[in-house]
Amino acid sequence: MASIGDPGRTPGVWARHRGLRRLVDAVAWVTWREVAIDDLNATDSGPVLLVANHFGGVSDAVVLMSVLPRRPRILADDQIWKVPVVKQFMRWIGAIPVHRGHSGSTDNTDMFASAHDALADGELVLIFPEGITREEPSIGRVRSGAARIATGARAAGVSGIRIVPVGIHYDDKAAFRSVVYVREGEPIDLDAEIAAAGDPVDEQEDRDEVERLTELIAERLRASAPDYDDWREARALQMGAEAFLRSLEPDTSVPVSLRDRLAAWLATRQDTAQLVDVADDYRSALAQTGATDEWAAKGAARLNRRRILTVLTWVLMVPYALLGLGAWAVPSALTWSVSKLRLAPAVMATVMPLVALATFGATSGFWIWFGWDRSGESGVVAAMVVLPITFAAMGLVIERGLLWVRWLRNRVRTLGRRGRQLADLRAEVVTAVADEVTAHLRAELAPRTRPRGRSSGADAVRVEGGA
Repeated sequence: MASIGDPGRTPGVWARHRGLRRLVDAVAWVTWREVAIDDLNATDSGPVLLVANHFGGVSDAVVLMSVLPRRPRILADDQIWKVPVVKQFMRWIGAIPVHRGHSGSTDNTDMFASAHDALADGELVLIFPEGITREEPSIGRVRSGAARIATGARAAGVSGIRIVPVGIHYDDKAAFRSVVYVREGEPIDLDAEIAAAGDPVDEQEDRDEVERLTELIAERLRASAPDYDDWREARALQMGAEAFLRSLEPDTSVPVSLRDRLAAWLATRQDTAQLVDVADDYRSALAQTGATDEWAAKGAARLNRRRILTVLTWVLMVPYALLGLGAWAVPSALTWSVSKLRLAPAVMATVMPLVALATFGATSGFWIWFGWDRSGESGVVAAMVVLPITFAAMGLVIERGLLWVRWLRNRVRTLGRRGRQLADLRAEVVTAVADEVTAHLRAELAPRTRPRGRSSGADAVRVEGGA
C-alpha cells in the first residue's frame, strides 16, 4: 500500500496521469466558461469515496475530474465498455464497470472487489449513488451501493475511509460555454460513524448499518447539491439570491458559488411560495426586456462608466479573436449547432463534451500538424502557444459582444415605464429574501435561557432545544 502521508506517493495524483489531466482540462476549458469551486480539501489524500449528484451524464465526470486534486476511479455503467475504442479509454482512466443487467449480468462481485482494492490503496473512488442521470433539479432515491462499498472495504480491513458528498450545480447543463459550480459537502468519517453505532455483529445488523449509512449519505448529498421542487423554483430562487447579494455589494459581481449556496438554503426554508412567485415574475420581466439584474440594479449610467475599461480591453482583444475565428470557426460552429438540437438537457450534457473533444481535438491536431509541416518543432511550439490564446480571445470577444448587442437591442424597452417596473419588482425580490434571512437570524439569535423558577432537567432540555 502506498504511503498516504507523502503527497508525492499519494495514489492517483495527477503527476502520474499528466496526459489524462491535460485532456480533461482541455475539454472542460472548451465546454464551460467557468468551473467554480469552494474547496475540495477532504479529497486530497487517503481512501475517499466521493458521492455526487448525477444531473449531467458524462459532463458530471468531466467537471469533477477537472477540479479534483487527483484522479478518481469512476464507477460507470458496463454498457460503455461495449464500444471498442471507448472500452480502451475507460481502462486508461481507471474506470470500474457496474453491471445493471444490460449485458445479461447483475453480478457486481468484481466491481465491489475493485472498489475495495482501490480504497485499500488509498485511492479516490467516485460513484453517482442515484444510479441514473436526472432531468429534475433534485436528488432522487439514493441507492445502497455507496454504503455497501464503504462498509465492505472497512470490513476487509481498510481504515480511515471518508465519504465525501459533492454537489454539481449547472447554470445551464445543456448550454455551450455555460458556468458550473462544484460544492463539497460535510464529509462522513466512516470509522467514527460505525463506532458510534457499534460494529455489526450479525447479517441483520450489517444490513441495518448499510441502510442507516445510505440515509446519511442522502442527507449530506442533498445539503451540498441542488435539491429544488422543480425548475421554476430553482431559477426563481437563484434570481432572488443574485438580486439580494448584489444589493449588499453593488459594485462587485456575484459569484455563482455564493448565489447557488444562498438559493439552496432558501429552498430549505418553509413557506417560500410568495418569494418564488415574486422572483419568478422578476426573472420573466428581465427575459422579456433582455435586461440583466446588474442593469436593473445599477441603471445604464453607472454601467456605461464601468464599461469603458471593458470596452478598451475588448477592442485590444479583437485582433487575436479574429485569428481565433480563423482557427476555431469550424469546431465552434459545430459544437454550437449541436447545443441547439432538441435533446433532453441531461442527454445534451453528455453529448456536449464528447462533441467538443472530437471537434476541437481534431482541429488542434490539424494546426499542430500544419505548424510541423511549415516550420518543424518551432511551428509545433508556436501552434501550442497561439491556439489557446486565440481561443480565449475569441470566446471573450464573442460572448461579451453578444451580451452588448442584446442590451443595446432592448435598451429602449427597459427605459421609462418598463424600467420603473423592473426596479419595483427587484425591490420586492430583495425584500422577500431579506425577510427570510432576517427571520432565520432572529431564530438563531433568540435567547435560550432557562425560564425563572424552572430547575428540572426535563425543562432545561426542552428550553435549550428550542421547543
